[in-house]
Amino acid sequence: MANPDFESLIEALTREDDFDYVALLQSQEEQTPFIFFAPTNEAFEALMEEIKMGSIDEISKDDLEAILKYHIVPKTDFNDYDSILTTLETGKITMLFYDWEGYVWRDVNNREGYVNRGYIATNGNIYSVDKVLLPDLSEDSEIGFKDITTLLLADPDFEMLIEAFTLDKSFDYLEYLESEVDPAPFTVFAPTNEAFEALLKELELESLRDILVKSWCVMILWIIIIGLMKVIA
Repeated sequence: MANPDFESLIEALTREDDFDYVALLQSQEEQTPFIFFAPTNEAFEALMEEIKMGSIDEISKDDLEAILKYHIVPKTDFNDYDSILTTLETGKITMLFYDWEGYVWRDVNNREGYVNRGYIATNGNIYSVDKVLLPDLSEDSEIGFKDITTLLLADPDFEMLIEAFTLDKSFDYLEYLESEVDPAPFTVFAPTNEAFEALLKELELESLRDILVKSWCVMILWIIIIGLMKVIA
């Protein structure tokens, strides 16, 4: 795979860990034909930003092995939507539908992306993907998905949203959005600081507290949509 679009993938596959991915993907035997979902350089860059790491070298051996094996599907091919593929990591990848950009995949963490260009190999097929697929990693993993409250608190672009949530003392929005049980999962339409600044300008108000004084804090309730987007496992 001497394609410059996959330099980051080659770096991950050839890192000095215990598992020999190159030998596996060159195999012509038991588990072939493979489907190999190949993340582009841009996909790895996006992953590093998503998991707040600086480089592939910061990903632990166990996590990297799980992630790479999750991109390898043995003894199979797909040619239709609504396929459920079982990977070497024993996780599932759901192929949802096809549109003009390609097949849409969904991993076990309900992240979605596109399967794009395909390459035919002697022992299977390679499909370029626009994101790195993530399996269900162990509880000890340094890579994990945070609850909504944690993600909002960590992002300075949502400081005014946090202020809005905490102004109304009648309901603890932040505690509510930490929940991972019913009625979760939530969909949150999260206005940025710029969005709130534009709102204040439009309403000719100085601060979010002015909205509370005018009893307009009911707007916060519309941010949280409960149970409307139940994810198909």
